[in-house]
Amino acid sequence: MFERRIFWWVASIKIALLVAVIVVFGADRLFWSDSFVYKDLAKSIVVGSGYGDSLRTPFYPVVVSLFVGWGSFGAVVVAVLQAILMALASVFLFRTARFFVSERPATLIALLFAFEPLSVLLNILILPETFLLLFLILFWYWFVRGYREDRMLFLAYSAIALVFAILTKPVALYLWVLPVCFLLYSKRIRRACVYGGLVFVLLLPWMIHNKIAFDAFTVTTHDKASVCGYLLTSVFASEFGKDPSNMDVSIFPPEFQKAQARCTTSGVGLRIAVFEYPASFVKTMVLSTAAFFTNEGYGAFFQKAPEESIKAHHNYLTPVVFADVEWRRNLIEAARELSVPVLAIIFAGKLFWTIIVLLACVGIYSGLKDAHTRMPTIFLVLVLLYFVGVTVMSTGFGVGARLRYPVTPILFLFAIFYLVRRYKIV
Repeated sequence: MFERRIFWWVASIKIALLVAVIVVFGADRLFWSDSFVYKDLAKSIVVGSGYGDSLRTPFYPVVVSLFVGWGSFGAVVVAVLQAILMALASVFLFRTARFFVSERPATLIALLFAFEPLSVLLNILILPETFLLLFLILFWYWFVRGYREDRMLFLAYSAIALVFAILTKPVALYLWVLPVCFLLYSKRIRRACVYGGLVFVLLLPWMIHNKIAFDAFTVTTHDKASVCGYLLTSVFASEFGKDPSNMDVSIFPPEFQKAQARCTTSGVGLRIAVFEYPASFVKTMVLSTAAFFTNEGYGAFFQKAPEESIKAHHNYLTPVVFADVEWRRNLIEAARELSVPVLAIIFAGKLFWTIIVLLACVGIYSGLKDAHTRMPTIFLVLVLLYFVGVTVMSTGFGVGARLRYPVTPILFLFAIFYLVRRYKIV
């Protein structure tokens, strides 16, 4: 009963919000940021030009390609599909929450995640995050259930969901290590081999495609591009006290160009950052992690066109601003650009996420103390740490609320879990 209600509540309200956006702003507002990249990749698939991108994995562009020929109506169809998939994701988040709490607080967790403002925005836009979230929630739900019940079928479902997550966005590429290690630790060696083998076999066709098209036998070349680009730029911004949101490398001394020239792989890039600039690397990681957890993302609702904005990037209103020696001036300028009500909304969002993160930390501690919830707590915490680590080390100061989206349901789950345990709020 609860699952059916959650599905229809989320699907119907999401579609109603989508209709409202289209009526008020038009279907063109469904495209933002990377939406145009995915649209171009979809058109390339339709006209038979092939998939000319070694950074982005193909699942979402393939989905968009099914409707891209329908013009604006095709974008609306994709957005409706995303609303339905978000409803399904909410149901499986409810099932995940049932490992920890009863039906009513599990319902609250599912609905809180579904209707958090940034979640609403990402479900409407032509972006892959909704698909990614669905596959990730399926991945961890089926793994925890399969691990507890020792059923290979459920573990296989988890592996398949993980493969679809990887093919949606490569940020999940190394996540397979966690379930394999869990299975090896519990001495289920055969199941660990099957799990890892299934992931590899299902990804193999795409790796062969990349070898043929780009001479790279890999799922994506995104890790090298991110580490040698975003991360090194961020570390040097910390090292020399430069503008952390300015990607113009000419502001750095010549040694930056030399470092980038030596950065031939992601491993080399990390070695340069960690061992040659250790203090700046630590500073970058601390500020990026703080931004990861506290960026509310609501500034996107009020973002001006670049030519009208003091700074197109929103990082002047996040902890990242402190990397620049002129952080006071930058912070004041960014604040002056927005009205008082907008600033109030943005900082209320930051306060909200700070509270959610703190409650989640206490909830994690509670989950670790209870033998019944210890295993799913450990697994979900490792998933959380994986995304934090991969995100801040690959994007540096480019981290934003959109990149936190994969772990948003985990934060809500543990925050509500603590409140239920401590205060019996539901």
